[in-house]
Amino acid sequence: MENADNAGADGIGPDAVADLHPEVYERLKALARSLLARSASPGQPGVTSLVNETYLRGLQPSQYRLRDRKHLFRLAARAMRCVLVDAARHHMAAKRGGGRRTEDPVDAEDPRAHFHFEILAAEEALTELARLSPRQAEVFQLRHYSNLNTQEVAETLNISPSTVKRDFAEAGRFMVRWRRGR
Repeated sequence: MENADNAGADGIGPDAVADLHPEVYERLKALARSLLARSASPGQPGVTSLVNETYLRGLQPSQYRLRDRKHLFRLAARAMRCVLVDAARHHMAAKRGGGRRTEDPVDAEDPRAHFHFEILAAEEALTELARLSPRQAEVFQLRHYSNLNTQEVAETLNISPSTVKRDFAEAGRFMVRWRRGR
């Protein structure tokens, strides 16, 4: 574990990642619980299946040159977000004839539809925010998807905590405006 905290110029090697596996798995489970609790939909995936898919698809030690533990958890959150978005796109495309949008995208008969619609709407808004203000989008993603606190985000992005607070507040307002404007 010590070599993961003090990665140095070469980053975290595969052996250190293997040593971190139990910690990474537990942190991913906590992150998955947090993300899934925010929408509490009966059709959402389970914590374990989300974590396992995230690990299989996005956290193989040979895929990345990790700088430090924060980098590892940042990648994990992005991978989890991608798993959720991909599942939502697949589900909505199957339900909506290949992905065509309809006036009412949520099918009352399908309990998963609302969950998937919310995931896709948030992804659409975050993509637009990244186009307009990449730093605000990164701050929002780190706070919302990685559960990093203000100080951790500031350290990760090399900006001040007050800038993190300001960017996160503005990003949140953007996300709300985006949803209302749809």
